[in-house]
Amino acid sequence: MSSPEISKPSLRTEAIAGITTFFTMSYIVVVNPSILSTEGTGMAFSGVLTATVLLCFAMTLLMGLYAKLPFAVAPGMGLNAFFTFTIILTQKVWWQVALGIVFWAGVLFLLISITPIRETIANAIQRQIDPLSAAPPPRAFAASAPNGCRA
Repeated sequence: MSSPEISKPSLRTEAIAGITTFFTMSYIVVVNPSILSTEGTGMAFSGVLTATVLLCFAMTLLMGLYAKLPFAVAPGMGLNAFFTFTIILTQKVWWQVALGIVFWAGVLFLLISITPIRETIANAIQRQIDPLSAAPPPRAFAASAPNGCRA
């Protein structure tokens, strides 16, 4: 099987993509600390700003060097709003404890992802529920794959 030829993007396309990514990341770098340092959380704007910038830099670098994908990585704004306004301000959980919960949830997600548990969970989802999920099931990708490739 031969793979389809991939054309190189033009300089204009690359420039537009770079500018779009820059403005998106600039927005997140300012808004994320603003949300997390809302009055009553106890988190300092400067500390959250530094953490956001370092996280964006490190994870985007890893995405490019390790995964070889041209994706910029930044914190999810909706999750940060939930973290701030529901967990910290409404439920009155200390921000240090809330960050610990987020850390351990990440560790659990990593363990699930690198073990067969992930596949067991995915296979346990009934086929009737698949159309309701945000991502199409793997068989949808296989059916649309070029040159008869299968996922």
